[in-house]
Amino acid sequence: IIQVPLVILGRPLLARLMPADPTDFEAARDAAAAGFSVVAVIWLVTVVALAWFDSRPSGQTPGKRVMGIRVVSAKGGPIGAGRAVLRRIAYLVGGFAFVGWMLPFVHSRRQALHDLAAGTLVVRA
Repeated sequence: IIQVPLVILGRPLLARLMPADPTDFEAARDAAAAGFSVVAVIWLVTVVALAWFDSRPSGQTPGKRVMGIRVVSAKGGPIGAGRAVLRRIAYLVGGFAFVGWMLPFVHSRRQALHDLAAGTLVVRA
């Protein structure tokens, strides 16, 4: 839910960065660097926002609230900011490896890579 407005805002910015002349390689290189910067900022804002939501006492992002789930520490309490950031970074790593997202299908506690890395569980709210 949080990524949608960021992507909607980022798309026009990326489109404006494209050079008018497709053979102008220097302008294309500069546009690619600027585009990378836009994507990096969107990624950073998303990670910080989602980690902030997860670290709150409710342990819920807006999407988790809609789904009726929340993130808790292995002991059942709030996860805190450090664990929330670690969980988000591990989430991205697990996404690139894809296997991180497949772990819940075979893990006894149905934890994904990011939950194992941060010592967290997703439970019903």
